[in-house]
Amino acid sequence: MKTHRVQLGQLTTVAALASVLLLTACGGGGGGGLPPPRPLNITTTTIADGAVGKTYNQSLSASGGTAPYSWSLASGRLPSGLTLVSIGAIGGTPTEAGSCEFTVEVRDSSSRTARRTLTLRVAEPLLITNAFPTVDATLNQPYSLVLQATGGIGAYTWKLVAGWLPSGVTLTSDGVLSGTPTEHGQYGAQIQVQDSAAPPQVASFWLLFRLWEGLTILTDSLPTGVATHFYQARLQAVSGTPPYSWQIAEGALPPGLTLDAATGEISGTPPEPASTLFTVRVSDSSTPMQTATHGVYCFVLRTVYFGPVNFGDGVEDRRYFAFFTIYEGKFPYTARVVSGSLPPGLALGQEDWTVGTPSFSISGTPTALGVYSFMLQVTDSSSPPDTDTHEASIRINEPLLITTTSLPEGWTGDPYSATLTASGGVPPYRWDMYTELGLPRGLTFDQATGQISGTPSDPFNDNLEVNVRDRSNPSQLVYKDLPLRIIGRLAITTSQLPAARPNVPYGVSLGLFGGTAPYSWSITSGALPTGLTLNSATGLIAGTPTAEATKTFTVQVTDTGPPVQTTSRQLSLTITSSLGRNDTVATATSISNGRFRASISPYADPVSGPAYPDNDYYALTANPGAVVRVETMAERLTPQSPLDTVIEIVDGDGNRLSTCRPYSWYPFMLPCLSDDDAEASTLDSRLEFKASDSASGPVTIYVRVLSWDGSARPEYVYDLSISGAN
Repeated sequence: MKTHRVQLGQLTTVAALASVLLLTACGGGGGGGLPPPRPLNITTTTIADGAVGKTYNQSLSASGGTAPYSWSLASGRLPSGLTLVSIGAIGGTPTEAGSCEFTVEVRDSSSRTARRTLTLRVAEPLLITNAFPTVDATLNQPYSLVLQATGGIGAYTWKLVAGWLPSGVTLTSDGVLSGTPTEHGQYGAQIQVQDSAAPPQVASFWLLFRLWEGLTILTDSLPTGVATHFYQARLQAVSGTPPYSWQIAEGALPPGLTLDAATGEISGTPPEPASTLFTVRVSDSSTPMQTATHGVYCFVLRTVYFGPVNFGDGVEDRRYFAFFTIYEGKFPYTARVVSGSLPPGLALGQEDWTVGTPSFSISGTPTALGVYSFMLQVTDSSSPPDTDTHEASIRINEPLLITTTSLPEGWTGDPYSATLTASGGVPPYRWDMYTELGLPRGLTFDQATGQISGTPSDPFNDNLEVNVRDRSNPSQLVYKDLPLRIIGRLAITTSQLPAARPNVPYGVSLGLFGGTAPYSWSITSGALPTGLTLNSATGLIAGTPTAEATKTFTVQVTDTGPPVQTTSRQLSLTITSSLGRNDTVATATSISNGRFRASISPYADPVSGPAYPDNDYYALTANPGAVVRVETMAERLTPQSPLDTVIEIVDGDGNRLSTCRPYSWYPFMLPCLSDDDAEASTLDSRLEFKASDSASGPVTIYVRVLSWDGSARPEYVYDLSISGAN
């Protein structure tokens, strides 16, 4: 064991020597290795002073050691509101004045440390305590004012930083404003005070310096008083030789107040509110004596009162705001709930003047339903204080909701009924509705019950914008879009076809109501006259019949739904050479709904011959109250027809009727005559006629079609479209 220890020691010595030789060789003959870091040291020796309520920020610095550094407070404490962060910054907003001594420690990345003791002074904010906005002085008379300040640290230094002082008046660094002003006028001056802190605090104010020449009364109005409370105020004069003598020159003081002639003091206890303007006169003691007069206002208010307290309703979990206004008395005011309680979630606010008059608000988000009664009391600053108390209540309601989620589908011609429902708020409700298209004809809306009912006569597929209003105060109003679909019951509306002449082109588009396009047409029994065909997509019967005949057939049409509908109708069509002319009421062509191709020209007129006058008359019937739409198409045909159509609707004696309108938004009160369709910007014509509601049965009317220039030729082709008839 002993031999082993000696050998190990020898090996250690050899290794150490080898290490020294290796370092010497790598050093290139120099001093060998990196120099050690400089000692760690805090270089900050003093820090800036702070002020209560003002943001403070001070960085600490260090040298030596190995960065980065980490700072901490080793002993003592920082002023309240300040903290030291690890990067070496003291920051925050001081909340108390005083001087604190503390020790900071810095630690480098090699765990070396250094410490330094520092002192931080926090001063109260620097304030000027007698910063008068206006001072009055007498020309050529000595004046003196000692300015005063509080807070800060150490001695104050005063100076003029903007504006001017009157000639003869100066401001010393210790805050004495004095001298004998020698120039008349008004002077604005900004005066600043600075303390001895590091860095210094500063405060300033603007002073209006007014100089008067000769005895002058400065009082324009007296402080406001309150009835039944002791009142005291003093009139002020300047630029005379005291003592002064005062008197009422004109008018009178409010009842209960008197003027002290020697002091200019007005005092007493006014028994009631008053608003007076009176004139005072003052005399001085100079020789010769000076006098001055001036009008003075004095207001005595009634004791404090407030209102109204008819607070509106609130809605659970929705923001609430109400306020009540304070009148007269002496501000500032305080308000409190002396009995009962506000709704949970609401609170009484502080005095507010943002609306121009003093008021208190009740606001918040109510969290519980119910009616909450409470007693409000307002107290003013009179001595002794006056109060006014009122009972009040606030009702918190449930949110108003439209609970109807959808409306049932309906069919034209079938009775329909749906009732809108709501919850919450304060019933009864008042319903209203808006839709750009209006409700389908035949349906009515009851605003009291929210019921939609009736027998719809028109298809409809649009949103109804419904709203409901409750009876709360203020009322709640909510909206909802509800889709309504009235399915048009598929019907072929053409009840009769006009007769045709052999070998003359014929065209009639069958009238259709309801269903959903596209449609599919077919002949299910019988047959069309030879030469005519039915277009399965458009319902157009067209062609050139070749022989006289009378054919009875059944047409069927199917829509695409949903739901898919199918309907059929039996029709009859006569082809005859003895068709005759339809240029009078007596010879009118009987038609119904659909689109009919025709020409204003006797069939015997040659194409190349002269143009003769002609009229086409058509007879149709309509049920009482029905709206019949009549429209011509000539200019809009392809190819375009040269005809400029005019349409007129007359009775059986040829007299023009007067229950028509050109557009759907006109009333039915215009003569039944139309030349051009201005809304469609075309020479074609359009009229809507309404049959009398009081008719005992179907009404027969006659449609007259003619050319605007009165002529007629075979190429004057037009389509006549009829809807709403039988």
